[in-house]
Amino acid sequence: VHLNGEDRDDAKLFERISEAVQAVDSQSAQPRSPVIQPDTVLGAEQGLLRRLEGLLGLLNRFTDPLVIVLDDLEQVGDSSSGAELIQEVIRQCPAQLKLFLLSRTIPGFNLAGLKISGKVCSIDNAELSFTLAETEAFFRDKTDLQPDDLEKIHQMTAGWAGGLTLVSESVRQLNKIPDHFPDQWSDEAFNYFSQEIYGRIPEEIRQFLVQTSVMEFIDPQVVQSLFEKELARDIFGQLEKRNLFIQRVTTAGGGTGFKYHRLFRQFLIKQLSEAGGPGALKEMNHTIADVFWERRDHESALRYYSQADAFSEMARIIRIKGADYMIRGNLAGLEKWISYLPGEIVENDAWLILYQTITRRIKGGQKNIRLFKEALELFEAQGDVRGRMFAVGYLIEAAVFMRKPSESIRAWIAEGESVLHSVRDKELYPLARGLLWQQIGLGYIAGTGNLPKGISACRNAALMGRQINN
Repeated sequence: VHLNGEDRDDAKLFERISEAVQAVDSQSAQPRSPVIQPDTVLGAEQGLLRRLEGLLGLLNRFTDPLVIVLDDLEQVGDSSSGAELIQEVIRQCPAQLKLFLLSRTIPGFNLAGLKISGKVCSIDNAELSFTLAETEAFFRDKTDLQPDDLEKIHQMTAGWAGGLTLVSESVRQLNKIPDHFPDQWSDEAFNYFSQEIYGRIPEEIRQFLVQTSVMEFIDPQVVQSLFEKELARDIFGQLEKRNLFIQRVTTAGGGTGFKYHRLFRQFLIKQLSEAGGPGALKEMNHTIADVFWERRDHESALRYYSQADAFSEMARIIRIKGADYMIRGNLAGLEKWISYLPGEIVENDAWLILYQTITRRIKGGQKNIRLFKEALELFEAQGDVRGRMFAVGYLIEAAVFMRKPSESIRAWIAEGESVLHSVRDKELYPLARGLLWQQIGLGYIAGTGNLPKGISACRNAALMGRQINN
């Protein structure tokens, strides 16, 4: 699993790891793992504990050895909920699981305690670095450099394999040590060698590199929508063969893509901004977002539209896909995307008000009732029956949680039953109908004490759930 900044959220990280594990399991002779959905529509926000329980339950189904590699761990940070999920998995690690954590920084976990307990083996830069003899062997077939030059290269790179690769590429192009050779390795040294190499490649390839650098994970099919298919294949093949700047990665679903080295990607993005002006980066993000949306990858589309400040496009996707986030229990993801939008866009949009309020419905208190009412009034003005169902359902839930008088809860129940009656002969909105029946059941049982009607409503919700396999 190649981590990125989104995995700071434990919900996203849970989804990524569980998908990867289930993809492996589905290839076995006797698959064991059902699709895990530990979140529920109702209940307090104890998401991390539920996700930890679900993930450990999934891992414990395996009796054979299982290896999980989490690459780019530094992207998760030390204090995020994603980091907390990883630490708990380490602490409660099943015996058959081997967990590899790859990071460019030392993680803030209690490594000393884990080492003492025998749970962790740590391999750092000193153990990974090339010795002088290994550096000489690496350059032996690549150049005719003298021993003094090789020793200087080894000292400057401290034996880092990535640095040695960049130096060897520069030497290959120039057939000598470049001018102004740095004394020690640093980000500036990386940029120096990147510029040495970048400046000597054809313009067509330079354009390809800077435009694809916008993508953290480079999906070949997306790239082929932007560039000639053969060009993309040739460039990736050349870079990978020379072990230059690029890494082949595998997705949870078994697909293949590429990642640029983090520092080289930063270098390329800077080149894009300098060459095309301040709007070039946003324009490229918008173009890539359009491709992902056409491919029905709304999560990736939202990510790139957010980088392009394309708020109207983001709002449109959230209106369409917001219910999917609710079904998966990924309220943190829904809240994150809405938070990118300017307040004036959210405040005047019924669906955005509804979804934003749902993401904080447990802790919103009296304010939630006001906001759900605002959304309901807008839905009624627009004649949006589906929206009315969601708004009334969550109004009932909020009224129960706030211990409102039975009379007000009955009023909202009556409103919900009226909306349901208006579509009783139509096979429309099964999710919205099911959720509204469920909330009506909650209202009757917990809000008015009418158990028979509550149970009847819950049965109707169960029927809707079976209809959509939820």
